[in-house]
Amino acid sequence: MALNIFSEHLHPAIVSGATFPIYDSYWVGKLHLVLDDDIRWSRKQFVAQDAFVEPSETPGWRKWRIATPDDNQRTDGQIVSDGWDHEHCEICWQKIGTGGDREGYASDSNQWVCVGCYDRFIEPRDLRFVMAASRGHRTLISLLLDAGADVSAISEQHGYTALALAAQMGYVDVVEALLRAGASVRVPETFCAGSLLTYVKTGPGRENPRILELLTQAGAK
Repeated sequence: MALNIFSEHLHPAIVSGATFPIYDSYWVGKLHLVLDDDIRWSRKQFVAQDAFVEPSETPGWRKWRIATPDDNQRTDGQIVSDGWDHEHCEICWQKIGTGGDREGYASDSNQWVCVGCYDRFIEPRDLRFVMAASRGHRTLISLLLDAGADVSAISEQHGYTALALAAQMGYVDVVEALLRAGASVRVPETFCAGSLLTYVKTGPGRENPRILELLTQAGAK
């Protein structure tokens, strides 16, 4: 099943077509965080702010937001000192502030991402984001390829590449697309002793002879 959306309803940074897998609709709304050059991110420590709390239309619930100076005059809610004590990473939902990371990256519009997601996805603008988000779907991968993502980017934390992930998970169409885009079959010596084929054999990709054939023809060891 696919979700068809008029292109004017999508962020301009991700318009490359108007059809996306419906179960990826959450991630479609997050891709602009990686692709949009106009977003300015600043690393900062989260500082709790006063919150304004008011009754919700849903019985038993309350609405919270950052308090403003005008809230001092309101009688339909109350100000909670330092009540806005955390944000959530827009990508992985990790807490930033009380109960989570002390620092994160904030945009001019007060969107927050954790340091880990910024370093892995936003700063390098690479395919690890779409591999984590799309579960191997070609449409979303094409978006980042069209945006100039580094097709051979290597994870500093684990040493894997987008090609390694796709092959290990058995996404043959994605493997073919990445190889056509010039993805390197090399992985660091610290990653499965430098053997991409060894890593592929640890997952579903070992059941697909076409994947092993493609990688071997490309020079993987």
